[in-house]
Amino acid sequence: MSHNPSLTSSEMAVLWSAYQTDTMVRCVLHHFLKVCEDPAIRHVQETALDITENEIRTIREIFEREEIPLPIGFTDKDWNPEAKRLYPDIFTMRYVKHMTRLGMTASALAKSAAARKDVRDCFTVALNKASYLYDRAAEVLLRKGVFVRPPMIAKPEKAEMVKDESFLSQFFGSHRPLNAVEITHMGMNTETNLIGMALLLGFAQSAQHKEVRDYAWKGKEMAKHHIEILAKHLLEDDVMQPATWIGDVTESQEAPFSDKLMTFHITAVCSTGFGNYAASLAASHRTDLSAMYTRLMTESSQYCLEGAKLMIKHHWMEQPPQNKDRKTLSQ
Repeated sequence: MSHNPSLTSSEMAVLWSAYQTDTMVRCVLHHFLKVCEDPAIRHVQETALDITENEIRTIREIFEREEIPLPIGFTDKDWNPEAKRLYPDIFTMRYVKHMTRLGMTASALAKSAAARKDVRDCFTVALNKASYLYDRAAEVLLRKGVFVRPPMIAKPEKAEMVKDESFLSQFFGSHRPLNAVEITHMGMNTETNLIGMALLLGFAQSAQHKEVRDYAWKGKEMAKHHIEILAKHLLEDDVMQPATWIGDVTESQEAPFSDKLMTFHITAVCSTGFGNYAASLAASHRTDLSAMYTRLMTESSQYCLEGAKLMIKHHWMEQPPQNKDRKTLSQ
């Protein structure tokens, strides 16, 4: 017996969220391609755009078959084909690598939330394509000598068990050295904040609304502050933080993207950062690191809330699929 069940709430949610992100990334990639000068980077960007367009078409087909209204998302009206270059080519390559890493995680989670084969297939393809694109971006960055490598530590001499509770907290006024797992998370959070800081700097100098410019600048300063906090913990253990060079933002004040897209992008990056901090908190055993990540999560959460309020104020926030208000219907 065969049957064609309707989309579940989780399937509808992951498809809706993916459509929002994909249509946003599509606009960003169009601008990057319009101003790209490096042939190797252009080829990766073209591949990224093709993958994004295919996923948008797949999601659109599923929504149309289910007779569900297509999300608004972002369109050609949200990017300016005449805008000058805002970011150097090397930064755009770092951006693609970073977004593909996020795409792999999001696709894996989306697939695990789906029951229907067509939805699972959609995110299986997305996961495989994101993995392929990550390798392509990494290879270009490695060839150009600008791949941000995680910090190095000495090789362990032997495998050991934890001996006492000093592994978790201070012991005679000092902490145990950072372990490889904790250093990995701190390095990845540093790189994420570096990319976010450059992205927001470009938004701060090109957005049309002063509120959006101020919001982007505040986020840039917060990312800078978080980098300093993470670097402090690494340097206390004589661990070198990841390279901080990401390429200068140009002096252009001509907006390549709509204020709606920029504000959405800021809140999306911030939400991802919050999730990264939560994962880092779960993986870090030192109590001082737990306190640090709790603080960073609180600041990120408050900043995300400001962005949501800004989007609501300007009618830029699209409402996700919502359950019926049974209480209202019963009155």
